[in-house]
Amino acid sequence: MDSSSTTANQRHRAARRALGYKETTMWISKELDAAINRYVKDTRAQSRRDAVTEALEARFMPEKGRP
Repeated sequence: MDSSSTTANQRHRAARRALGYKETTMWISKELDAAINRYVKDTRAQSRRDAVTEALEARFMPEKGRP
């Protein structure tokens, strides 16, 4: 990764933090990884991040609903 990519990532992370987001990392199984990839490929989510966020919100914040 070059320095411009690193700087862009730092700015992106800082902006997300300023909006109240918390960065987290987790390990997932190969099967779950493949399921997320299929979900995105089937265009049910625009990105892996969107797919995971949607799943977490459905489980932990069901009152938020789906768009």
